[in-house]
Amino acid sequence: MNISKKAGCALLIAFFVAIAVLGVYLGFKVGKVNAAGSAGTKDDPLVTLSYLNEVFKPEINAALAKKADEAAAENRALVESAVAGYTPPEPRESEYSSVTLYKDQKVTLANGTNAFFAGGEVTFTSGKLFDMSASSSPAAKAVIPAYHWVFSTGDSVLTVTGDSVVMTSSGAYKID
Repeated sequence: MNISKKAGCALLIAFFVAIAVLGVYLGFKVGKVNAAGSAGTKDDPLVTLSYLNEVFKPEINAALAKKADEAAAENRALVESAVAGYTPPEPRESEYSSVTLYKDQKVTLANGTNAFFAGGEVTFTSGKLFDMSASSSPAAKAVIPAYHWVFSTGDSVLTVTGDSVVMTSSGAYKID
């Protein structure tokens, strides 16, 4: 390379270095670039750890807590409506018995009795009953499908609608 080309390259490099230095200087001078370690401001919203910990995190936690409280209240209302008026029976030993019931026979389950109907359907006639398998309280004349557990929250009358059904229960019942 000749001397004039070397000088031209040196001048070009010096020019770019001067532009870079001038850009950094002007950036600091007019406040567009924060010095290392400086926190953000309202005018210059640099996200900082202190902003996340002192502003963002509490807002998110409050919103989550509100949603959790709303869900808990909704669940509490569902549970309270399901057990409204339920009076627990006197404590007794837990014994299960099985009996075969035939078409059109009626069985009355006492308060606090649970029963499992296998091999056939029964129809809920009257009383207060909770179908644990379906997680719902059936309406009068509702069919309780085979292989469902039910819990009587008041004297409940059921009628066998299939040819026969095997009832396994814990608690008092009467067959008519």
